[in-house]
Amino acid sequence: MIISSLKKHQTLILSFLLALLVQVAIYYRLDITPFGDQSLLVTDMNGQYVAYFAYLKNALLGQDSLLYSFSKTMSGNMIGLTNYYLLSPFNLVFLFFPLQAFPLAITVVTSLKLATASAAMTWLLTKRKLQAWAALALGLAYGLSAYLMAYQQNIMWLEACILFPFLIFALDRLFKEDKWQAYTLVLALALLNNYYMGAILCLFSLIYFICWCLSAFTCPGSWQAIKRAFKAFVPASLLAGAMACLTLIPSLLSLQGGKAGFDPSQLVDFHSQFSFLDFSSKLVIGAFQAGDTKSGLANIFVPSLILLVSLAGLFNPAMSRAKKVRGGLLLLSLYLSMKFFNLNLIWHGFNEPTWFPFRYSFLFSGLLVLMAGEELKARHFSLWCYGLAFALLTGLAWRIGQAHYPYLGRTDILTSLACLGLGLVLLSARNLLRQPSSQQVFGLGLVLLVAYETFTNGYYTLNKMGYQPAQAFSQFVSRYQAPIQDLKAKHPGPYRLEKNQHYANNDPLLLNYPGLSHYSSNERAEVIEVMGKLGFHDNGNWARFAYGSTLAANQWMGLRYLLSDHPLLGLSLGQKQGDLYLYENPLAFPLAYEITPDRSFRNPSQSFAFQNELFAYTTGLEDYYQPLAANALTVRLENVRASESKGQIRYSRLDPKKPGRIHYQIRKSPDQIVNYQFQAKPVGPGLEIYHDQVFSHINLGKKNHTLHSYDQNTDRVDITVSFHEDKLADPQPNFYLSSRQQTQEMAQVAQANALTIEDFSPTAIRGRTKGQAQGSRLFFSLPYDKGWHAFVDGRYTPVHREAQYFLGLDLGPGPHQVQLIFIPRGLILGGAISLVSIFIFLKSLNKKKGLKSSK
Repeated sequence: MIISSLKKHQTLILSFLLALLVQVAIYYRLDITPFGDQSLLVTDMNGQYVAYFAYLKNALLGQDSLLYSFSKTMSGNMIGLTNYYLLSPFNLVFLFFPLQAFPLAITVVTSLKLATASAAMTWLLTKRKLQAWAALALGLAYGLSAYLMAYQQNIMWLEACILFPFLIFALDRLFKEDKWQAYTLVLALALLNNYYMGAILCLFSLIYFICWCLSAFTCPGSWQAIKRAFKAFVPASLLAGAMACLTLIPSLLSLQGGKAGFDPSQLVDFHSQFSFLDFSSKLVIGAFQAGDTKSGLANIFVPSLILLVSLAGLFNPAMSRAKKVRGGLLLLSLYLSMKFFNLNLIWHGFNEPTWFPFRYSFLFSGLLVLMAGEELKARHFSLWCYGLAFALLTGLAWRIGQAHYPYLGRTDILTSLACLGLGLVLLSARNLLRQPSSQQVFGLGLVLLVAYETFTNGYYTLNKMGYQPAQAFSQFVSRYQAPIQDLKAKHPGPYRLEKNQHYANNDPLLLNYPGLSHYSSNERAEVIEVMGKLGFHDNGNWARFAYGSTLAANQWMGLRYLLSDHPLLGLSLGQKQGDLYLYENPLAFPLAYEITPDRSFRNPSQSFAFQNELFAYTTGLEDYYQPLAANALTVRLENVRASESKGQIRYSRLDPKKPGRIHYQIRKSPDQIVNYQFQAKPVGPGLEIYHDQVFSHINLGKKNHTLHSYDQNTDRVDITVSFHEDKLADPQPNFYLSSRQQTQEMAQVAQANALTIEDFSPTAIRGRTKGQAQGSRLFFSLPYDKGWHAFVDGRYTPVHREAQYFLGLDLGPGPHQVQLIFIPRGLILGGAISLVSIFIFLKSLNKKKGLKSSK
């Protein structure tokens, strides 16, 4: 039985294995792990996705939750991130790899997805009765086309490429046979797997329906066929959307308050993004350049055989006019969508992508492959048609060469032309020679030609990207994972933990600790904003701990532990763990504590003013930060000359062989802490900060707006800015003093009124308050989210905003038992709609089966 099954599906198996072999050969040539130390940790895969996969593994093993996590900045709703990045069944592979080996796991998962995409297209073409060699060649051309090569780092998009052939099959079945169930199932799976790419396939389905209707007018009885198709297409599409509501509704609600925005004026912006020649240049081998992932042209390369055959098919009288019209309209629709800015915007959810433009261009490549498949299926080889197609493509290549595109050399164009010519020769020989053995040989030659082109283009494409060494990732994980997990085992929390060396912005998710750093498209704008106001690194798109903020802000955020790769002045060492230093802050605020209910909160934009307001609101201590008096500051220049122009001060180095230094000498009382911020944007590699001539390990090249503290029990300190550029704009320092005694008093107030937590998980918090005679509010240093549901003494109590950004609830007099449960908004509603819709779908299948049996 197994052998017969293998024989039955041998073309699919060969397609999968051939694509896998070509892709592995590319990785071998590029020294990608396991063949070398390079890895597929490129751009967002390195900065985001690898951490998300680690988080997924932790959640599946019961160490975190897919709904809410405390490893995301100040904690947050994870339903949108989970539904966008993590619902692929291929991700289960990560369960079998330790975190240090995740670069290898990514190689495995990516290779499997590309090979599956190839096999999926081969499956569709076999369903369309193509010969085995043609199904193999075209499947390989699709599975290793330019989009899947260049964008393979966006691993969560590849399922859409896999589902595309199944969607085409299901659409054809709906329109030809009035059988809609397959279409509904495929579209629902696409939306469930990734709502973003699912929406792209929904839009494509609509365009496919319109083009099918227009092409149907070429056939008699078209109006009745269109009405039948409409009656099937619309309900089937709606049912697919309803079946996916389990993920769609909570994901859409979680995106409210996100960073993305929509400008309606962009919808009337018809400016062209490229010419036809620019677009066509991307059909040449090696046309990819590194900048294409940020703002380049669409990645549409397919092997020259596909271009030759699909173009020849337009001249082939054996192919029906309806198929030509439908295919031509679909390709034209996608071309115009990519060409005009506003149409392209629609495909991206009405938001211009900041990276990875034309995220739907795989559809164009896929349609070219399908057009080629229709021509080969017709089995009407015409040397005249193919000669004309060859001449047109040769002329186009000549024009591309004349344009002198910087990313295309003469060798690239000649290689493409040579493959085009060889493809024509092999195809002609296969069709003109009638012996089966000759046809098999030339068919094999065509498959190998496609394999060569996909390998060559894939190698050129991936070779232009910058890779992170696998060893660097593994060493970082090995250095920090064990100390962090050991600390969590000994001190279960809740508290916050951070470190001052970072692999990327998602280290808390990567290493599974409750940190203060996060970067994803699902992060809420107000969380990033409040992190910036608290003095942490905020660049507008993400926030992270970096060097931390002031001592007071760190402790207010509940930062109890800090791992450092170097000794930190002014902090008592808790213990040494290997080559790391672990610092414990006994003044860290609790996660939740009672506050007086009658305080008001203003929301100033300046960080020190904001923290003063926040500290007063939560602890009652007013004006914690005091601006440094002008007469308490002396500025001394070392190897620096100051000049003023148009009211702005600039500093220049005198001796270019020595660093320039600006000394800010501050007089204070021994009990006072110096807190500071440099507001100006540094020039060059950044500013090095010294505390009393000792390097603080702070370089403000990209973190100049963060706040810092220097706690020294002396009556004067020296904070020095050192720079190595010839000139430097005024760093514009802000200095504030605070009291060490008040720092302790604030913490004591919060700790004395803390919620005694009896049970804690990412989605449930239970504890007991001490209670106040006149009642109070319970303040949580968690971002406000309507998904939290509170119960006080067993009674539902609505949560509300505290201090604009945080979570709170009202308490009556006396002690109380408090329980919080997190349920993402829309999850219950979406789940109910999905269950009902799936029931309707299954009912339709049973009805269909009953009709078959009655016949």
